[in-house]
Amino acid sequence: MQALTNDVEIRGVYKQIGRNVILDGIDLEVTQGELLTLL
Repeated sequence: MQALTNDVEIRGVYKQIGRNVILDGIDLEVTQGELLTLL
């Protein structure tokens, strides 16, 4: 059995528009064979 490793890894994403915090500390992991769509 093979261990899965993350092909894409993003940590601590922060996004603010004006005074509004949209994202605060979002983490994202995508491993081999997974499909991800962001809108």
